[in-house]
Amino acid sequence: MLGFLDTPEGGPERRRMLLISTTGCPVPLLLAGPGGVGLPTVTVWIELAREGRAAVIDAPGTGPEADPVAAEAAKIGVQCDLLDGAAVGNGYKAISIWLHRNWRGALVERWGEHSNPHVLRRWRTVRRRRPNDASG
Repeated sequence: MLGFLDTPEGGPERRRMLLISTTGCPVPLLLAGPGGVGLPTVTVWIELAREGRAAVIDAPGTGPEADPVAAEAAKIGVQCDLLDGAAVGNGYKAISIWLHRNWRGALVERWGEHSNPHVLRRWRTVRRRRPNDASG
């Protein structure tokens, strides 16, 4: 994809910006003179944003939804931290009761339904293990 965008008004600073995209993420280059190109300055970006002709967006495939394994690990980490912070025992029943009473509202909206208590029990056990001390 190729595209052109005029940079903001400003005397000799007014140039055309070339947008090149081969992977879905455009790379902006300023056309500077015959055959010359360069990266836009911060001032150019600020002016484009003020005029509403540029905006900051996330690149495709960079959010938590891009890696479902990382998203699930983050969700399990949050649940384990909450259980540890509430001093909930590591039994299946204790974890189940706490999750049933507390995993609601914003937590469900952000993370979805809670994980299986057996999974959380195993993760909490693994997280508590410390590597052997090499000094002794």
